[in-house]
Amino acid sequence: MGPFKWLDERTGLWTGFRNVTHWTVPASLCLCRFLPVAIVFAFILQGITGLFLWAFYSASAQTAWESVFYIQYVVPYGWLVRGIHHYSAQLLVASLFMYVLMMILHGSYRRPREFVYWSAVVLFLFSLASCLTGDLLMWSLSGYFATMARVAFLQILPEIGVPLYKLVVGSPDPQFGTLTLTRFLVLHIAVFGGGFLGVMIFWKWADFRSRKLIQEPRFCKKHSCALACAVAKRRTFWGCEAVMCALTCVVFLAAVLALVMQHSYNEKQISERAATLPAEAYLGAELTSPADPGGSYDAARPEWSFRALYYMSKLPIFSEIGMIYAIFVIPTLLGLYFFAIPILGRFSLFHYCIVLITFGLFVVFCWFTYASYWDDYKNPEHAPTFLAGQAQANVLKKRAVELCFAPAGIPKSGALGLLQKDPFIQGPKIFEQQCSSCHNFQQFGDIPENSDYQPIISAEPTAPNLYNCLSEEWMHGYQNLEKIVSDDYFGKTTNFAEKGSMVVFLKGRIYGGLDTDDGSFVLNNSGLIYSVIGYDASPAFDILQASFEELVEVEENAEIIQNGEYIEKLKEIVAAKFDDAAFLADLQPKLPAPVLAALKSVLLDMFADKTYIELLKDEDNIAMILDDDIDSFLEDSYLLTLCGNDEPIAPEDQKYIKQIRQGLFESCHEMGEILYEESKLDEIRPFVEGKYLGLRDNAISDFEFLTCTECHAFYGKENDHACDLRGYMSRDWLIGIISDPTSLKYYGANNDRMPAYHPATGDKLMSQEDIELLADWLHGNWYRAPEVNNKKLLGEPNAAVNASKAAAELKATEEAQKAIEKAALNEKIQQEAKERAEKEAADLAAKEKAAQEKIAKDAQAAADKLAAEKTAKEEIQAALDESQAALKEALTTIEKLTQENKDSVEKLMNENQKKVDQINNEKIQTIDQLTKENAEAIAAEKAAKEAAEQLAAETKSQAEKTIADLKAETDKRIADLTAELEKAVQEKEMSQTVENNTDSNAENLPQNEQMAEL
Repeated sequence: MGPFKWLDERTGLWTGFRNVTHWTVPASLCLCRFLPVAIVFAFILQGITGLFLWAFYSASAQTAWESVFYIQYVVPYGWLVRGIHHYSAQLLVASLFMYVLMMILHGSYRRPREFVYWSAVVLFLFSLASCLTGDLLMWSLSGYFATMARVAFLQILPEIGVPLYKLVVGSPDPQFGTLTLTRFLVLHIAVFGGGFLGVMIFWKWADFRSRKLIQEPRFCKKHSCALACAVAKRRTFWGCEAVMCALTCVVFLAAVLALVMQHSYNEKQISERAATLPAEAYLGAELTSPADPGGSYDAARPEWSFRALYYMSKLPIFSEIGMIYAIFVIPTLLGLYFFAIPILGRFSLFHYCIVLITFGLFVVFCWFTYASYWDDYKNPEHAPTFLAGQAQANVLKKRAVELCFAPAGIPKSGALGLLQKDPFIQGPKIFEQQCSSCHNFQQFGDIPENSDYQPIISAEPTAPNLYNCLSEEWMHGYQNLEKIVSDDYFGKTTNFAEKGSMVVFLKGRIYGGLDTDDGSFVLNNSGLIYSVIGYDASPAFDILQASFEELVEVEENAEIIQNGEYIEKLKEIVAAKFDDAAFLADLQPKLPAPVLAALKSVLLDMFADKTYIELLKDEDNIAMILDDDIDSFLEDSYLLTLCGNDEPIAPEDQKYIKQIRQGLFESCHEMGEILYEESKLDEIRPFVEGKYLGLRDNAISDFEFLTCTECHAFYGKENDHACDLRGYMSRDWLIGIISDPTSLKYYGANNDRMPAYHPATGDKLMSQEDIELLADWLHGNWYRAPEVNNKKLLGEPNAAVNASKAAAELKATEEAQKAIEKAALNEKIQQEAKERAEKEAADLAAKEKAAQEKIAKDAQAAADKLAAEKTAKEEIQAALDESQAALKEALTTIEKLTQENKDSVEKLMNENQKKVDQINNEKIQTIDQLTKENAEAIAAEKAAKEAAEQLAAETKSQAEKTIADLKAETDKRIADLTAELEKAVQEKEMSQTVENNTDSNAENLPQNEQMAEL
């Protein structure tokens, strides 16, 4: 037994192969035999491409879209496989649709081909169901919302609707998720894909069986088309029939590929591709952005096969009678009708009615489909909304691809997170939600258009138009009086309109005066024009004064002055002053370059002015110049020419005013450029090598001259009356003002209705992340995708990946270079900071040393002062003690003398009493002797009294002098000394009392004498 026979006995392969090679078909050709070939071929394509896609697919809410993105853009020719799978499914639906219609038209649905027809109808329904379930598997914006809208209709079914909806969704959450995806994947592959295969096998078997039955005489007259496919005359398949079948498959595949390549037919289409997207974005089936369950999509529409049903559901009648009739009742009735056709069409009359009804339904289907597309693209009521949603979807699609190919790639949380954290996508949404109630966002005036921004219209704008607010033109609008009071700036803002400080500043300082009704101009003495050309202490006056003085100082010039021929010489001197940097540096305030140029032009033009020439040649004025009375001359001639001598200036004489004003405008323009440079900063400029890094020369002095620093803080100039201009409109500045505009760094108390979206305390209206996204969007700070080679029909394999890698390498190189430069700068800043710190430390140490020395000196002085005070106190105390001792001693003496005198008087009285009778003869002598003794005692008492009084007077004088000296030094010590002096006064009073007692004793002496005489 040979190997082929052995194999054939056990498998039948060889016999089967021989049967296939001898396979015969009807000799007549019929189109209906090749349409089933296309259906089978389409299913084979579906199976092969679906298996390939399944190998790369991951069914979860975080990975579904990402896996499809990987197939479309990364897997070599993945876009082709996916496109064939998608469009072959659409053509499969169309082929089955045409096949069923042809069966109805030819009457091939009648017996014995009922099951062939019913199988074809079931295949058509299964193909529709496969398309429906396949939409969601991409987890894209369009597929998600289209499927959700369709599935949501289940809930309108009575009783079973809600449970059925939950069964499809797969979780208690009404939104689709990973469980929904797994259910749809099973439905798409196993239920509808597997069911399609099973029904297709039955369909072919039923077709094969019906062809044998149809040859019987009882069927021959009723199936002209089917009979042609079942005639007895036959021929081998491997000939014309095989070629026709192959050609059918080729035509079908060509149609699929044409749809796959529909956006790449010519060079024009290729040239219109976005330079940042790979060619795969325009090949194969469309892949919109990742589904965002929290968002919405106004342009979500079903595939073409469901467009008629979609349009029918939008008819007004169904909004009245109920949507259930459009979605479930009518489609069910139509399905029952088509299933009933083989039964109803058993009679010839009914067959023609069925053909007519089916043709009518086909026309309605075509009309509804067309109307649906017309409604979306042409209807003026609905088209704008649909087209806007579609345009937004295209933006999201493009942005999602760009972000996924960024160097950072797709995060683990999924591609949706890239869009949710992208300022380019989220910025407009946040602005529309939070800011558009007050701010407009559309191009206006000379503000340039920016393709990165789409207009956002405010219904009633009451705040500045923020369109392209980081442009130079927008910044310059602040320095234009007409613009700043317009509605696009602060015209509708209460604190900044006509009476706002900026408007007052522009009117009073920059414009420098008031235009009257007759066209004359009244110069404002506090304006900047007057500060430049005004009389006395203005730069113009100083230059002319210095020039005249220099002219007069040269003796040789006396003759030309006398002759009035000195004008040209004076003009040369004035021109030379503008070339003298040292002279100009001394002018206060320092003038910005445009103002300085305007001033030079004004002063030189004066020497060609007829009025000024006459003044210069006037004999009286020449006499004042020669007498060196230049101030008096300038007071008359200068003011008359430039300033109108405090009188309104006629229109024809305002040329100098206009020249200076133009210089001020140009200075304001430069200020706008400086602010524009500030807006590009990542952080406030550091102070390096004695200046602020990157800041224009003279920027600070220019801001100071324009008096901006009177209200605004700028580098080296602190102020909080208006917003800080350091880093003005930069990312950090925008984040700060959005978070809390009431901060002193921004509007402070002048804030006009702008809410604090994220203050340090209180309610948070916006998250910090949203504020940063909004600031980045306004600042144009988002990822920019590199351009890719997109000129070829199919594009280069992995062009986007390669471009992203190259961009990443370039960006890494640039960032490394920036890091090196920043490190060097930081090192420089740190070195300077260290030097400043060392200098500050040295200065602090010197200050501390000086302070310590001063403290020590003050302490020594205080100690000396205390010692002097102590010594003075001790001296005073000693004087007081001495005075007290002297007073005490005087008192003792007086008391002793008084007692002695009293004793002596009593003794004398006793003795006199006893001897009165005995010594009458010696009476006169004794009295004289006693009188003499009493006189001596009185003299002693008087001397003692005088000594006490002198001592008390000296003590009192010394105490008063000491108290007067100490009273200026300390109140406390004065109080103490006053108490001591009062004590001394009391002692004096005691002394006086003693004296009085002494005097009383003296008064008693005559009585004693009388008693003695007695």
